[in-house]
Amino acid sequence: MDNNDTKNSYHCTKCIFTATKKSNWNIHIKTKKHITNINDNKSILKSVVIENGVTKEKYSCLCGSTYMHITSIYKHQKKCKKYNEKLEMEKSIKYEIIPTSIIITNEMIMEFMQEIKDQQNILLEQNLELKQKLLELSNK
Repeated sequence: MDNNDTKNSYHCTKCIFTATKKSNWNIHIKTKKHITNINDNKSILKSVVIENGVTKEKYSCLCGSTYMHITSIYKHQKKCKKYNEKLEMEKSIKYEIIPTSIIITNEMIMEFMQEIKDQQNILLEQNLELKQKLLELSNK
């Protein structure tokens, strides 16, 4: 075991997960639970309920089922039709959007370079004018 692995600890606040080994951390960040939490934690509604002075957390699924523990809702979501339909719909939307490539021609580059040169010339002219005005003011 490497000394660096025991000294470091890895925390995922989204999943409430802590690992002391980097290998366990790497496994965690590939889990469905972590990916869901990072990409879309809107599928779980967390609410806090106070009963008889005791604070309890409740987790609700898209289908309306509620659970006292987050692990229970993750087990439920593996089987929940409404949740899985939403997940599939989001996956299909993500993959339908295909970015179009931008073609940059030599002509476009030359136009851009010419615009930069024109702007540079304007700045040089303005700089000369300012220098002349400063000289005039200092001579007075």
